[in-house]
Amino acid sequence: MAEIIEIPVQNNSSVSEYTPEQVGGIIAGVIFGLLFLVLLVRGNTKIRENRRIQEKKWAEERENDPKRNTKDWQQHQRRLNKFGESKYQDTHFYVGPKGGVYYITYRGTKVYC
Repeated sequence: MAEIIEIPVQNNSSVSEYTPEQVGGIIAGVIFGLLFLVLLVRGNTKIRENRRIQEKKWAEERENDPKRNTKDWQQHQRRLNKFGESKYQDTHFYVGPKGGVYYITYRGTKVYC
């Protein structure tokens, strides 16, 4: 028969080595970490919302000012219909008395489009 050899093993449970103060500190750290994360995300969404409101306000200002330059063709057409003038790609266009659209050259002549 085979001989049985017993080897003593120490119970090395890491949970039992923590004191109640250390466990409380870990729990408090996790709670404060989660709280900080929530506040960070909430602040970030407020910043995005403020930026979206500001961009909407700027877009309305650009829409309602025909002297501002635009590269958007639809916006140019809306401003021509609403104000009778619009600046599109650095050229100021006007609606003529008979309904035609024109711009004025550097020599002062009207060029109808």
